[in-house]
Amino acid sequence: MIDLTKFEGHTPGPWKAEMCLGRSYAIDAYSKGEIIFKELACVSGATESVANARLIAAAPDLLAEVERLRATLQGIANLKGMVPLLVLEKAQQLAAAELEGEDG
Repeated sequence: MIDLTKFEGHTPGPWKAEMCLGRSYAIDAYSKGEIIFKELACVSGATESVANARLIAAAPDLLAEVERLRATLQGIANLKGMVPLLVLEKAQQLAAAELEGEDG
């Protein structure tokens, strides 16, 4: 299972991908409509730069959704006396192994 505690303390969202310097995209963090962290990340060079920048910018929302879904699954497990988190854990291990294979 992915250890979500390693993401504690991250710069809060929303993050936005903004075009800069031609084909490059900067990911900036905003609070109350103002930039609080300029160029949190920068993506450039690849044809998939736009999609990569949008994925990075969505990270806080994706993390929140994982946390929400995990809590929902735990609630279902508690109600039905089942152990779906074991299935989820195995699925996450397989997905993590696949991602690590792509990175390596």
